[in-house]
Amino acid sequence: MSIIFIAGVKTASEYMADTIALNSALPRYDISNYNHTKINDLPDYGFVGKMHQRPSKELIDFILSTGQKRLIVHHRCPKDAALSRLHHRNRLEAPHSDWNKLSFEEKVREFVPVYEEYKDWNHEWYAFMDDRIQIRHTSFENMVKWKNTFWEMVLNFIGLDLIGLPDKASNCNFRKGEVGSFEIEVPKELKALFK
Repeated sequence: MSIIFIAGVKTASEYMADTIALNSALPRYDISNYNHTKINDLPDYGFVGKMHQRPSKELIDFILSTGQKRLIVHHRCPKDAALSRLHHRNRLEAPHSDWNKLSFEEKVREFVPVYEEYKDWNHEWYAFMDDRIQIRHTSFENMVKWKNTFWEMVLNFIGLDLIGLPDKASNCNFRKGEVGSFEIEVPKELKALFK
């Protein structure tokens, strides 16, 4: 059995993958370039894989080809996700880069298109339907708020019991993991740009 899930960017998807791997006893496997992955090259013992792709018939065909009939699609408020991505870029950039010469307000303006992309991604997945696979939408916000209850629901949906939760993700880009950071951190005059 393989377990593939779809997650928006900056949704704690690494932690999600580690949690599913821990509770399924399956290894993680990189399938981020699924359309370049030959089905015969996938491990036949099963794996846990995460993807950030937009919905398509080809994507569902690929997931179904692994024998999977249920799919988790994990979302996050696109405003919070874009702000998280901004902070992630802050950590990656060299201290004297052009990016780090910008004010916080200028950086926020640069990330309006990122917000739009994340918002569109959410809308496309919520609107997507395919009778061949059962889709359950989850959210970063519920994961933070409900913790064990959230994980019991997710794991039950994919046919697993909750055994335990990892302390943190193995490949961690984690900063705060808070809900509502956009409302707290972004100045009022810039919020209107994020419609």
